[in-house]
Amino acid sequence: MLQNNWTKVILGALIFLGFSAYAVWTGIRWINWPKAPVDLTINEAILQSDNVPWIRLTNGEWRCDYSYTEKTFSYSALTDGQAVVFVGFEDEPKCPPAERPSGAFREIASPLLEQLVNLGFKREAIVGPDAKETRVFVLFTHEGPGNFMITVPVLAILALIGLAYLRAGIVRAS
Repeated sequence: MLQNNWTKVILGALIFLGFSAYAVWTGIRWINWPKAPVDLTINEAILQSDNVPWIRLTNGEWRCDYSYTEKTFSYSALTDGQAVVFVGFEDEPKCPPAERPSGAFREIASPLLEQLVNLGFKREAIVGPDAKETRVFVLFTHEGPGNFMITVPVLAILALIGLAYLRAGIVRAS
C-alpha cells in the first residue's frame, strides 16, 4: 500500500513540469537558433528585433564618452545618428572595440535610461530630443548559442530533482 505526502507530491510535480517545459522550450530555441549572427544595420535591428535573435551590428560610430561600467558589466554606446544602442559586455573592453559586436538585441525597459540620466548622460542624447516615446536598445554580447549548452542540461537536472522530490512524497507503507 502507498501513502502520500501530498505536499511533496504536488511540489515535486510542479517543479518537474515547470523545469521540463522550460527545458523543452529552451531546447527548441537552441535547435532553431541561427548558426551565425545575422548582419544588420542599427535601423534594421530596431525594426526586426523580435524576429532575429542573434545579430551583428554593421554600422554606427562608437561614442566612448557614453560608456560606463557596472560591477561586472560595461556598456559602450554605438549610434547611427538616429538611435543609440548600448552594447553590453561582460568585461571592460577598450573603446572602441576591435570587432563589430554580435549578440542578442533587445529593446529594454526604461530603468536603464533613468540610471544613465542619473549618471549624468543627457536624456536627449540617448533617445533623441524629438522622441515621443522612450526606447532604449541593448545588444548583449554575452548571449548567443553557447548559453544553451549550459542552460538546457541545468534545466534537465532541475526537472529530475523535481521528479525525485515527487517520488519522495510517495512512500510504501509496510
